[in-house]
Formats: sequence, structure tokens, C-alpha cells
Amino acid sequence: MKDTPNPLVLLFGPSNAHILEQPGQMAENSPSSNPESRLETILARTIKELYKKGRRTFFSDLQSGFNLEAANCVLMLRENDPELKDIRLLVNPPDEQTISGYDNLSRALYTDILANAQNYYRDAMEICQTGSCSHLLCYDDGADGPTQAIVRLAQKNDIPIINFRKG
Repeated sequence: MKDTPNPLVLLFGPSNAHILEQPGQMAENSPSSNPESRLETILARTIKELYKKGRRTFFSDLQSGFNLEAANCVLMLRENDPELKDIRLLVNPPDEQTISGYDNLSRALYTDILANAQNYYRDAMEICQTGSCSHLLCYDDGADGPTQAIVRLAQKNDIPIINFRKG
């Protein structure tokens, strides 16, 4: 793993993995036993743990599903937890074709996230290839595709992987 001055944490997963229970409501504030709610609670705790270890910057490419919703989780933590006020979210917005395929919830999240994050014009593959992240927080369901490619790159570059699918 390469040691960078302010290493960022990469958020990545498939478009069909969802962690939100209701729009704008973090699941850790909800009594529901919905598995997705538990995933969001675990993600929020993990982000807080990494923050306490000095990780202040998180990255998402804002693809639908896990990437978009994990980015939203970072922003909600920053907004609602006074201890996390200096957490940063960097994003690389997807192309218009991707955005046009979003459902209403994803489109609303995307708009809100874009208004509250900083644009960063690198992509997830490049970040992993160069070892420019301290951790990969992912939802790897084992299906062949972009998530598996990112996981393989992280493994190759000795980047610690936290897979919420196994949690």
C-alpha cells in the first residue's frame, strides 16, 4: 500500500446493491430490521472508524447503487455528526447516459451529492491502479464486472479491502 499524505478511501460496488431504507434517512436512525438498513449502519460505523484513524477523504464515482448511496452516507455523517465536520467527499460524476438511467431516488441523491461534494477528475480504476487510496470499502457480490476488477486491483496493490457483502 502506498502511503499518501491524505489518503482517500474508495467507495465502490455494483449498481444493484442498495443500502438506503428511505430517501434522506440513515438506517442507523431507524428501528427497521431491513438487511439494507444494517448495511448502512455498518458502513456508517466503518466510515467513523476510518475517520478516527485519520482518513478524512472519501471518493465515489456516483454510479447508481452502492457507490451513490455510500457517498450519500458520507455526506449525511458530515451533516449530522459534529465530530465529522471536516470529512470530505470527492466525486467523479458519471456521464449523462448513466444519469438518465437512474430511478427517482438515485437521481435525487445524485443531485444532492453533487451540490455538496467536490469534483475530482480521476476514476476509481486509476485510483486503485496507482495505489492512491488507503482502503477500499466495497460491496463485492462476486459477480464478474467492475467491482471485481477494482477488488483485484486493490489486492494486487495491497490496499486493505472492507467488503460489506461478507459482513
